[in-house]
Amino acid sequence: MNGPVVEVARRILVGDWSEAFKRPPLPVVLTAPFLLLDENPQEVVNVVYLLASLFQFAAYALLIRLAFATQPRWQVFGLLLFLLLPINHSIHHYRNIPTVLGSSAGFLLAAHWLWIAASNRSQVWTVRSVLWVLGALALGAGSRTESLVFAALLLAFAVAMPRYRATGVHLLYGVGLLAAVAVLAAAPRLAGADAARVEYYRVSTFLNSTPVPWLTPECRAVHTEDCAERDGAAYFGPPSQRGGLVGMVLAHPGLVLQKTALGAGDNLQAVFGLNLSTYPPLFWVVWLAGLAYAPCRAALRTVPGALWASAAAALATSALPPLTWAPAYPQYHLHTVLPVAVVTIPILGALARSWRGSTLVALFWLANAAFSLLRYTRYTGY
Repeated sequence: MNGPVVEVARRILVGDWSEAFKRPPLPVVLTAPFLLLDENPQEVVNVVYLLASLFQFAAYALLIRLAFATQPRWQVFGLLLFLLLPINHSIHHYRNIPTVLGSSAGFLLAAHWLWIAASNRSQVWTVRSVLWVLGALALGAGSRTESLVFAALLLAFAVAMPRYRATGVHLLYGVGLLAAVAVLAAAPRLAGADAARVEYYRVSTFLNSTPVPWLTPECRAVHTEDCAERDGAAYFGPPSQRGGLVGMVLAHPGLVLQKTALGAGDNLQAVFGLNLSTYPPLFWVVWLAGLAYAPCRAALRTVPGALWASAAAALATSALPPLTWAPAYPQYHLHTVLPVAVVTIPILGALARSWRGSTLVALFWLANAAFSLLRYTRYTGY
């Protein structure tokens, strides 16, 4: 994903915006000034990636500070978790600056959600609160479309939870979402982007994420996005009959629902399955220990409902469109650090109170550090 970002940034520097909106444009816009300073694309990617990663860590640190305000040890565990997670040291993280920025927006919005829970109604419409939400939504909408799904889920929780509904924060989120969607829809037209190319990219992404059960034996044996797109067209019709992504969805609602369900399973399997470069199986050992050990269960019960809601929204984002209409690549799911942290940190905090538990916690940190350092968490050349 970093390569196309640099290539499109080169184009906009010479006034060509035709492909700037195939994907959300903020990473491209942020990269363009660095190309004026350094023409080496790899060096530019490294600099922008470093800045994006530092911003992501800052947003996550703010979230952890608000989430576990009365538990300093848990805050330390939260920061260690982020710094040692294999997914944050793998190619899934490095190769996709847009998802690093998109997950940062999710962390900021979740932090605001928790801040409102800890404050009072008068804080919702303060300048700080409004700029916080609008800034997070602008960052998310400009980087990754699924950030808007996360925001919409928080909005739904705000409407469903009486405590939040009383604050009026759902109105702030609703106004912010409408503004983000309106700008995202209008910007390509104002910039003179090629609408046909934008739509082609959306349709192509939808089709090349065709679920494995629908693929031909040849494509399953040697899977490529091209063969997946070809097999997907057998279900949704040739290009001349699709009418764009919206037309395809309206013409085949049953198939789209099936694809969405299968895509959700593929995404969760890719991220939480036996994948050593995301969340290795040792996480399941710790989580199962948490279920079996009474102090861990008690610690989990102290997690506030607002934090569980934000974790559920982040997890559900991976099981809903647009991510279920895209290939099941772990790089698209950096936001899942949020639910992992919400479950793991209280368990580690409870285990660390006993000497046996402390041993397990130490092994947990060492194992994560080892997985993060080993070469097989990266693709060749990284």
